[in-house]
Order: sequence, then structure tokens, then C-alpha cells
Amino acid sequence: MAGVGESWEDLGYFDAVADQGSIQCLIDLGGGKVLMGIYGGFGPGAKSLIYHSTDYGENWTDLGRPINESYLYCFAHLGWGIIVAGTGTPDGKIIRSIDYGLTWTDEGQLAAENGVTSIVSIGGGAGLAGTNPNRNIYRTIDYGENWSGVCQLGGAGGKVGAMINIGNDIIIAGTNPDSEIFRSTDNGATWSLVGVGGFTEILCLAYLGNGIVLAGTNANPGEVLRSTDYGATWAVATTFPTISCQSLTNLENGIAVAGTAGPANGNIWRTADYGLTWTDLGRQYNANTINALIKLDDGRGMAGTGPAATYSKVLRSLAPTANGDAGGDIAFSTAKNKKPIILTHWVWKAKDGTTVDKYYSPIDTRCRSLSTFYDGRILSCSLVTRAIDDRTGLYSVSDMTIELANHDKEFSKMLARYFLKNQLVEIFHAWCDEPEAWKRSVFQGVVVDYSLKGTSFFVTIRDVTQKYFKMKVPPEVCT
Repeated sequence: MAGVGESWEDLGYFDAVADQGSIQCLIDLGGGKVLMGIYGGFGPGAKSLIYHSTDYGENWTDLGRPINESYLYCFAHLGWGIIVAGTGTPDGKIIRSIDYGLTWTDEGQLAAENGVTSIVSIGGGAGLAGTNPNRNIYRTIDYGENWSGVCQLGGAGGKVGAMINIGNDIIIAGTNPDSEIFRSTDNGATWSLVGVGGFTEILCLAYLGNGIVLAGTNANPGEVLRSTDYGATWAVATTFPTISCQSLTNLENGIAVAGTAGPANGNIWRTADYGLTWTDLGRQYNANTINALIKLDDGRGMAGTGPAATYSKVLRSLAPTANGDAGGDIAFSTAKNKKPIILTHWVWKAKDGTTVDKYYSPIDTRCRSLSTFYDGRILSCSLVTRAIDDRTGLYSVSDMTIELANHDKEFSKMLARYFLKNQLVEIFHAWCDEPEAWKRSVFQGVVVDYSLKGTSFFVTIRDVTQKYFKMKVPPEVCT
């Protein structure tokens, strides 16, 4: 039987004129929602830039051209349905949506750039954007409304063509024209050159967990570079006999797929051992390029192709059966059998009034999502009960005590810089495989007490209504 990512189906095509209509990027927003970005071009035959699906790619709605640019290069989900996208030619602009990509506003050009070629969320409404032709990094801290310059990666000229957040404040970026890999350990504030690939460009990046990061180049043959130490050092893992390794994505449990490019070389390659060895799955439905690869929240992969003759296609991997190879003994899963966990969002307040958002999950689940990295630090949580509070007429939630791992003095250091008492904590129920896609709010509370004991940090959180409402509230004003 076919395993995860081994067999692919054709979901249909989009008309293309020359390169116009080539699929450039995809993003999974959870629950079947997917956005697709297109090279639309200009002039006769110019195409729409964005399409939207609500059924895992079975059907697509044309959202038109929200901005008069040729390319839509990349997407990032900054949280709460807020999506930002990078465009290019003639201007390098950011466009922004607050409704999961259905409508868009033009946030303007980033300085003198003519392309925003990579975007990544770093949590708490913050994000980074990489540009062309000046290899600059820009930052937003307000969910994409405003952007400011951070630095230039390498020398003048070139682009930041790929960027990925692998958690713990580590961001990896790939550039051209020198095929350089840069690494930041402070969420993009400062960067170090850590690797160089063959030929001229790093086209794509993927994080497989356990410190393993992959990078694809446009060398001929295309290289897959591999790091086993969170991007600090790199080595060539394999080469593909095509012009480039165009796209990469993680399908979990050591399985990843890569898309290649070249005349009649739109192939998909697959690894089941964290990138050590690769199997060629062959050219996919006459594609010339596999420009985009993502993992859907139901475990399947999705691919967007470049034009073959007069069309581009959307492909989707088939769901493996119970006998399929899903990595170890894990078969294809749905939301019904994913592992349930508690996720938390914490606001830490500095002495100058600024705040920092932190996200913690159970100790054995360091969850990554499109918008947030949940650091695995929760050791235990007390039971939570809910009743009607006679004083207020509102639901009252019992105080919750959370024990967090402080073996590395993380919280000791945080308390030296930030206040936590009376600050907001949000508690969510979620599924560890796709935390953002399936999370549901349990309650919002404020910190009323905390203590450091041995290698643990204990925090008591009180439901916000019980903390602040001291008298009965008329039902008509309760929200």
C-alpha cells in the first residue's frame, strides 16, 4: 500500500499563457481552507493572483487581482485569520487580509524593493519579510500593518528567497546570488552566515523536527542540504539530476517530499528517514516544475506546479490506508484521533510597559504551526471545574495551577526582565498535530500567584471574570 506522500492525484488545472498562471505558493489555514498564489503576469492573458479553497483543494474560488503586481510569491499566517502575502514586479509590496484571505488591502511597497520573496510568522503578531533585489529583512510587530527595516543579508544585490521559523527564536533564511544560508537565534534581530550551497540560490527550506533542517538549491544537479543542529552547520545530503530542488515540505514522522524543476522534470522525491536517502516518485502529470509543497492539516500533502504547455495543476497526495507506511506504526489520522493537548498563550510585561507573547505546550509536544511555535514546557495542570457564580451570574472557573519546566532557568531569566502577576493567560484545547487549525478556547485568566521550586515554575491562574467582577452583573450586559 502507498504511504504518506508516495502517491499523488490530479485535482485539476489552471489555464496558463507562457509562464503566466504558474502556481507560486500555497498555505494551509486549517479545516480545509487553502490559499494559492499565482504568477499572474501583465497584459493580454494576465491571470488572477489568488485562489481560495474550503475543501482541501477539491474546488477553488477565484479571488482576482487585489493588487496590480505580476507575482504573488509567499504567504504567512500571523494568527487570528490575519494573512500577509508578498508580491513582486513592478513593486515589492505586502498585502494583508483579516478574513483568512478572502479580501485584501495594500500595505505598500517595502522601500525600493521590487519583490517580497519570503515571509514568516514569528508569533505574537510579529513577522519577518525577505526581499529582492536588495536582500533586506523587514519586521512587523503589529500583525502586518507596519514594517521596518532590520538588516541586509550578505552583500548588495540578490534576494532572500526562503525563510522558516523552527522555534526557540531560531529563523533560517536562504539567499541568492551566492546560495548562502543565514541563521538568527533572536527572532531575526541579528544574523550569521552558517552555510553555502552549490550554484547560486537557496530556493526552499523545511524543518523536520529534532533539529533537522533541509534546504534546496538551484544547482545543476540540484542539492538538498541538511542540518542536524537546528541550522548551525550544513552538509550535502543528496543531489537530484534536475536543474533545481524547487520546494520542500515536512509530512511528519521523518517523511518529507521535495519538488524539482527543469524541462520535463517536475518530479516529486520522497524521504522517510529525515532526509538521509531519497526516492524519485517520477514526473507528476506532465509538470515542468513543482513550485510549491505544503502539508494539509489532515496529513496529506499538496503541490502546485509550473506550466506544462498551457496549464498548471494542483496535486494532492493520497491518504494511506492502515497498511500504508505512515512513518513507524502511525497511519493516516484525522482530527478525531489526534492527540488532545492544552495550549497556553502568556503575556509578559516589561518595566517600560512593552509586552512579549510566549506560547507553551505540554513537555512532550513542541508544537509548530503556521503562525506560532509552542514551547514544550508544561509539566502538569490542575483540574478545572466550572459553575455559576452567585455573585455575578456568570460562569466561574476554578483557579488553575500550571507547572512549567525551569531546568534551564528560562523562567528565572524571564522574571528578571518581565512582570507576570496580573498579566493575561489564555488556555486552549487543541490537537498536537495541528495546534492552530483545531484549537478551541477554554478560558482567559490572569496570573494571581507564582513560585520557583527546584526545577519547576508554578503559576496560579484565575478566570478573568472571577478576578474582576465582584457584584452581580445584569445578564443583558454580559458578553
